[in-house]
Formats: sequence, structure tokens, C-alpha cells
Amino acid sequence: MKRCFLIVPVLFVCAGTIFSEITFSPDISLSPSLDSRFGFLLYENDNLSWFHTERLDATLKARDNTFSLGGRYLYGKSPHALCNGNMHAGSADFTFSRDFYTVRAGFGAFTFPDAIQVLKGKPKFSLKDSGGFFATTGGTLDFSLFGKEWSIAADFLFSKANVESGDMYYFYGNPDSLFLFGGKSSLFMPYGFELFGFGGYFSTELNTSKKTTVGNLYAHMISFFVAKSFSVSLLDSFSVKPYVGYVYLSATGDTMLTSKNQTYSLFPYKYIGGEFDEGMHFISLGNSFALKKGGFDFSLDFLWLFCVKNTASGTYTYLFKENLFFDGSSDSGNLPLPDTGGIHIFAGIAEVSYRFSVHKHFVPTLRLTKMIAAAILNKETTDFLHSAFSTYSTVSTPSSGSSSDDSSFDTEMLKKALLSGTSISLKIEF
Repeated sequence: MKRCFLIVPVLFVCAGTIFSEITFSPDISLSPSLDSRFGFLLYENDNLSWFHTERLDATLKARDNTFSLGGRYLYGKSPHALCNGNMHAGSADFTFSRDFYTVRAGFGAFTFPDAIQVLKGKPKFSLKDSGGFFATTGGTLDFSLFGKEWSIAADFLFSKANVESGDMYYFYGNPDSLFLFGGKSSLFMPYGFELFGFGGYFSTELNTSKKTTVGNLYAHMISFFVAKSFSVSLLDSFSVKPYVGYVYLSATGDTMLTSKNQTYSLFPYKYIGGEFDEGMHFISLGNSFALKKGGFDFSLDFLWLFCVKNTASGTYTYLFKENLFFDGSSDSGNLPLPDTGGIHIFAGIAEVSYRFSVHKHFVPTLRLTKMIAAAILNKETTDFLHSAFSTYSTVSTPSSGSSSDDSSFDTEMLKKALLSGTSISLKIEF
């Protein structure tokens, strides 16, 4: 088995060298590459969620035409208390460029072969036999206007997923018919100005084990940003792109459980249901920073979101069964949804890489990537989350065998800070 792992990279190197030597004509060349990445999503209390991807690309250049074909395989595993399960995914994509335009398209599929445990405490949700597919398309168009060079780009994503069965802790059922559509567009203008925005739509049904729909969830997002790029002839290349924007998020949902669609005898209600509607308005500031010196590259992107306004409303109603165990009482009212106005969300990604000049048909690039995300919540939102998950203590409880003193706490925090969101990759161009 170990010999196989040693043989595979050698075969890729040999194949890459052979293909790179192929000369169809002085104006035609073929450039394959292999990119391997391994990373950690989240570390907490000795639970480490990780992933591994392999990507193979081939780029064919023929005069003014460039055609690229790529394939990717991804495997992820999470033993974490927030989400326990594993995932397999595969995709293929191609890009065609000619003169002033570029066309992109891709497709792929993913599956979760084992049951996914979400929140491994109380409440605990379990999803079984889930998977789906996705497709992407997009393009770029360059043009001249008022004697200046302009460019417009747009990309779109469509995804559909299904869950065969599940347990939502409070009742038997699961999300199903998950649908996602998203897109991003950019307008690149003269003097380094850029307008860009992205948005999306998500929906899912809440079904029982008999595929009876008992609820729906819908979510929307829309955003737009204005950016200005600055370039400085420092070292080889130095650029900064600050931007400012607006983001709007909304979600609506409803559900109704009855003794008819929850047929097990211990279900206490004749009916119970509710609905909610929430919208969040954010202002945003961000910056993209890039530095290049020889084969060394460094980039840093960060984003700050501040919720300036929140609108939230929701209602509930229920009626208990009337029998030996339940008294037939009923109630209705407003859901105690928090006001999320004033919360802060921070996100960032830093990447450093070095491109080694080993051989013209063997050019490795080593890359280290670090992603971070954090939120500062107001007291109302914090209290609501603690109340909603008051019995869920798996994440915050120290792992068995660990000490609760300050040094152990600092060690756990250091591990979490260093490992969560960290990945390393090796790309080899042949």
C-alpha cells in the first residue's frame, strides 16, 4: 500500500513532463497541474474537523484561444459536537477564453454517506442518506467605453439536495428539497474603480418520515459594494483595494405539526405551529491587500459587518391533546425573537505562498492559508442563544482528561486559534 502512495506522484510527474513536451505547433502548448490541499475547519476540545482535496487541471493554449479543464475530489470528516459526519464530493469545470471574452461552466455532486449528527447534545438533530448536485456558469466580457477599458464579470451557482430521513429531536422529520441559487457580478471600471455585488436565495421543506410537508423555510441575501484599487511599484507588486458596501439578509419560515402528521402516541399536541419573519441590514467595510516579491506572494482580505437595523416578528400557537395524560390546554402569542441590531461580524483570510523554480516542467508552489471568523453579539442575542440551547453543553465542556486550570484553558484556546481555518496546499505545474 505504501508503494502505491509513492508510485502515484511519480506517475503524475512523468505524465506531466511528457505532456508538456508535446508541441502541436509553435502556437500551441499544453500545461497540466496538480493541486493537493489539506486543512482544518474547526478544532475544539480535541475534536478536529478536517478536509482534503485533490485537483487536476490541464490548460491548452492555441494562438489566441485558451481552454482549461479541471477536476476536483473532496473528502471531509467532522467528529465535532456541532456537526458529526463525513462528506464526499466531486466536480469538473472548464474555461474557454478568446480575445475579449471568457466563458466558464462546471458541475458536481456531493453525498453524506453516514448519518449526520447536528448538535450532539440536547437538542440533537440527525439526518440520514443526504446528498445532491450543483452546477456553475459564468463569464467575463472586456470592452471599450469613452476611450477607456472596462470589464464585466458574472458567475452563478445552482444547487439541489435531498435528505431521505431524519430526527429533529422534538419530532420525527427532516429538511428536504433544499434549493440554493446564488450569483456574483462585478463591473471593473477605469482608474481602478469596481462595483460588485452578490446575492442568493435558499429554500427548504420540513417533511415527516412519510414525506408530508409540515414546514417551509426561505432565506434571501442581497449586497453591493464599491471598491477602489491602488497599486504601488514597491518590491515587485503591491496593491490595496478598500471597499464599502451594504448587505441585507432575510428569512421567513412556518411550521404546523398535528396529531395526524405526527402519528406516534406520545406526541402531546393536537396541533402546534408557528411562523417568523426576520430581516437584518448591515453596513460593511473591507480591504484586500496583496504583496509580491519574486516567487513570494502574500495576500490579506478582511471584512467587517455591522447590523444597523433588525426587524423580527414571530407567532406561535398550540393545543394539547385531551386525554389521561394531557389536559387539552392551549396558548398562542409572540415568539421572543431577539433584536440583533448592533452586532458585529468579522471575517478574514490570509494566504502566503512561494513558487519554487525547480525545472521548467516541475514548478511547485507551497501555500499556507488561514481563515478567521468572529462575532460580537449584544446581550439580548447572547441570552436568546443561551436559552435556546440551555441543555447543549458539549461544546463548552472541557474534554475528558483535560485540566480546568488557566494554563490548560490557554493551551486549548491556542490550539483552536492556530488550527481552526488553517490549510496547506502544494500545487505542481508541469
